[in-house]
Amino acid sequence: MKGAVWMLACIAVAAIAAGCSSTGGNGEPETVYFLVSCPEGAPEPVPNSYVLPLTEPDDIAHARALIDDPVQAGRPIALARIARGPSDGIHVNRNLSEGRSAWPWHCTGDVEFVDTTAEIYDVPIEYVAENLDQWFREVGPFIAPWALTVTRELTHDEVRP
Repeated sequence: MKGAVWMLACIAVAAIAAGCSSTGGNGEPETVYFLVSCPEGAPEPVPNSYVLPLTEPDDIAHARALIDDPVQAGRPIALARIARGPSDGIHVNRNLSEGRSAWPWHCTGDVEFVDTTAEIYDVPIEYVAENLDQWFREVGPFIAPWALTVTRELTHDEVRP
């Protein structure tokens, strides 16, 4: 009996560890992709979205909480660092709200979830796309459109180059 209990405990610990792994098979942090878009039922819908890759467990947990219950989760705005180019070689930043066109920038995965930001970061993402050089020169490598938040988790197929 004691051996059976020990075996079940070992199996449970192994299952928990496997389910909670925050690394991919190569020891690198696993990347989870999220869609940042206008929430359903917003008074003034915005037809744009972008892909937010996350690797930090706390950020992933908060993004999932925003999907489940945005009011309870709080801090709905993703203040995200961006880089030039639609892809980091692993994923492509696309507007999945309207078609699948790629943006000329992508999120690096560095993000802070906040309740508010400086107003300069609250800009339509198509403006950033159309004025990328000016944006980087005058504002820097961050975006935080107030009307957008994490609305769903994406599959790897949805973000592949």
